Amino acid sequence: MSGTIPCFVINLATETARREAMAARLEARGLTPRWIDAVDGRGAARGAVLARADMARARRVYGELSPTEVACACSHLEVYRRIVAEHISHALILEDDVELADDIAELLATTGAGSLAAHIAADRPAMIQLTHVGRGWRLGARRVGKRALLRAEGGVWLTGGYIVTLAAAQALCATRDPIWTAADHWEAIAQDAGLQLHAVSPPCVWEAAEAAQSAISGDRRRRAAPVRALTARAARLLHRSVVRPLLTVRLPRVK
Repeated sequence: MSGTIPCFVINLATETARREAMAARLEARGLTPRWIDAVDGRGAARGAVLARADMARARRVYGELSPTEVACACSHLEVYRRIVAEHISHALILEDDVELADDIAELLATTGAGSLAAHIAADRPAMIQLTHVGRGWRLGARRVGKRALLRAEGGVWLTGGYIVTLAAAQALCATRDPIWTAADHWEAIAQDAGLQLHAVSPPCVWEAAEAAQSAISGDRRRRAAPVRALTARAARLLHRSVVRPLLTVRLPRVK
């Protein structure tokens, strides 16, 4: 009999209204959450939270991290550690301000034609983004229920809803402490940790109304523009002008 992969939801202990709203949405989809108390980077905790960051590295690859960005990354790191400690093969990680598609339970099943986990083994270091991704590779796309699963090519941001394998959680635990970039800087994180990034299209998780009042969004700072060598810039231009139009596809935002 098919089960459902564990669902972790990150929520500040003080945000009881958000927790109640999220709990109702999860119940409506037949999901039982495991609540994770988020790290709070505000107020008196700012100094202790910033001490958990490698700010020199952050300035090189991302830009100055705000206390709430570091706290968010620490919260997600706590989930990765729990996945490793409990040897969970696949896990869903949600923030407390997202909406869920009506077929989410089927996608989270451990087996079956609509199961995302069935397509990616636990020993592969992979992240499946359930929110919108900009582009994906045409080759290798697979049908999963009424959606497609494909390798992500670009525009991979957000941490509102995603699945990680056990191998991915192990790699993230090994490379994300101290914190050196934002939790949703997936392309840099994937390169550092050796992750494969996947996309679900159309997306099956999207921001709820509460996301407009995020403690992080108003605190984020302008990202630093990466410095690239001439050869890297030429390769990037070739990729954008030739490879991307021929081998990738723009992914829709529709639910």
